[in-house]
This record gives sequence, C-alpha cells and structure tokens, in this order.
Amino acid sequence: MPIYTPREIGVRMGDSTFGNINVADSLLETVGGSIFFQGGTVYVVDTLIAGYGSEGSGDGATVQLTASTITLSNAEIRGEATGLGSGSDILFDATTISIGNGSTVDVSSKSALDNGGDAGTIRIAAQNVNITDAEFLLDTLGGGVGGSLTIDATDIGLSQTSIKAQTEGLGEAGQISMQGETIAWSNVDVNASTTSAGIGGSIVLSADTISIDGGSAIESDSFSSGDGGEIILTATRSFNLTNARIEAEVLGSGAGGLVEIKAPAITLGQDSEINISAVSGTGDAGVLTIAGTTITAVNADIKGETFGEGDGADITLTADDIALTGTLINSSTKGDGAGGFIALTADTISIDGGSAIESDSFSSGDGGEIYFNRHPFV
Repeated sequence: MPIYTPREIGVRMGDSTFGNINVADSLLETVGGSIFFQGGTVYVVDTLIAGYGSEGSGDGATVQLTASTITLSNAEIRGEATGLGSGSDILFDATTISIGNGSTVDVSSKSALDNGGDAGTIRIAAQNVNITDAEFLLDTLGGGVGGSLTIDATDIGLSQTSIKAQTEGLGEAGQISMQGETIAWSNVDVNASTTSAGIGGSIVLSADTISIDGGSAIESDSFSSGDGGEIILTATRSFNLTNARIEAEVLGSGAGGLVEIKAPAITLGQDSEINISAVSGTGDAGVLTIAGTTITAVNADIKGETFGEGDGADITLTADDIALTGTLINSSTKGDGAGGFIALTADTISIDGGSAIESDSFSSGDGGEIYFNRHPFV
C-alpha cells in the first residue's frame, strides 16, 4: 500500500490539464495541513484520506475534491476532532458524485471534554448525487457542537446509508441539510438525537419532490434533559412517506422535537409512522404540523401520546382535502400528563377504513382535545 504522510504542509494532487486522478489501496494523511484533488475525474478506492488537526487545540485539515466526476468506493475520509480543535472541512464539488461500497466520511468530535472541539463540516455540491452503502459521522461526545452535512444538487439519491449527528454531551447535535429538485431515500437512517443535556439537531430537506421509503428512519429524539430537535421537510410539488418513520420522541426531561411537513400533495403511505410521543420522563411530547393542498394517509400511524408526567403532542393537519384510510392519529395520555391537541382543518375531511383519532385518558392525566375545522374559517 502506498503511504503519503505529509506533516504540517498541504498536499495537492492534480495537474493543469485536469486529467484523471485514480487513487487505490493507499493512505494519504496530513496533520495541520490540507489535501486537494482537482481533475477531470477523481476515483478513490480502498483508500484512507486523513486530515487531522495538530495535537491539542489544532483544527482539522481541509480536504477538497473538485472534478467533473467524483467516485468513492470502499474509501474513508477522516477528519475527527480529538481535542480542543474543530474537525475537518470536507468539500466535494462535481457534476456527478457517487459515494458507496462501504465508504465512510467522519468529521465527528471524539473529545468528551466539556470544552472539546466542534465536529467538522461536509459539503457536497453537484448536479447528481448518488450515495449507496455509505456512512457519514458528525456526532459529538462532549461540549463541542455536532457537525454539519450539506448536500446541494439537482438530483439526490440515498440508499442503504447512515448519517449520524447525535450529541452525547453538552454540545448541540449536528445539522443535516439537503436541497435539490428531487430527493429520494430508501433504507436511509438519519439520527440527530440527544442523549444528554445538549439539544437535538436539525434535519432539513427542501426539494420539488421528496420520497422517503424502504424502511428509512429520520430521528431527532430527546433521551435526557436536552430538548429534541427539528425535522423540517418542504416540497414544492409532492411529499411521500411510505414504509418509513419520522421520530422526535421524548424519553427524559427535555421537551419533544418539532416535525413540520409542507407540500401541495402529501402522502403518508403503507406502514408509515410519525412519532412525537413522550415515552417516559417529565418532558412534554413534541409538535407536528402537516400542511398542504391534499393530505392522504393510508394505513399510517401518527403518534403523540404521553406515558409520563409530560403532556401529549400538538398535532395539526391543514389542507383543502384531508383523506384518512386505515390511519391512526393518537395523542392520548397513559400517565400523569394531559392528553394532547389534535386539529384537522380542511374544506373536505374523509375518515374511513377503520381509521381512529384519539386523545383519551387512561390514567390520572386529563384527556386532550380534538377539533375538526372547515377551512377557510367563516
């Protein structure tokens, strides 16, 4: 295996004619420097690229790949923060980007210190992004803030991929943002939860069409005293959630998270679930807002229950037409907290096929409220 270990200096690979760059079965490492790839195509396979900060308080390196086509296959790019310095900045800029076959990009903060460094950033800009069988790590263990992942492309496709941006300390969890014309996820696990005092992270998707299926999961839960995060999903044409789940649950004293879905046509399909319940502890359940022209839910579950001292969730659906078939909306209480608030506002509301809307009390807490409103108000 070729090994390149430049120290305290930058590394630049490429040439003025922007030819092809192929790196296989190699180690490229810099401490306190930078690594740049610039070519017509950049192909990295079975290779570790590491850009670390100098020992102690040094920030991580910048690793930048610029080409017409970038491919990572069974490759690792690592730029973790291990002390007081921040993690690396990893930048991808191309027309077509493919990341997969067990590839990992890691800019997490490994320091458990209360004043530990922030995790780094990953930025991906392209026309077409295809990520399959890959892992992105942006989590934080101590006081450092979680990292950020930004993807800005025309078409964004993810499958069999994990994105971890949790916090296990005082620092806030990370931020995940994707913007394009089409976003399609299948079997994707995205987690920006908090298991300590730091607040949960944010997950923001914005596109013309968003499709999430194949067992995908989006999570920004609160497991301790930190509040849950935000999940904001916005489409200008259509949003589809099928055989997938969105979670902003509470299992401690922190407040539940916020889930917001906005699109003209919203479909919650077979085996889809949105869960903002207060499962245990004293924290209130989260807030869910779904707004569009049409909202169609078929064999879907929307849960905002409370099982502890916290109150149930606020769940609001607003559209011209709302159709529920075989769907459960539940903001009941099974603990000391009060049941939640459920409001459906539309010109037409259709509920059939064994659907149920519940805000009951099964314990000492008061039951909640359910409202059906005609829109617009007169």
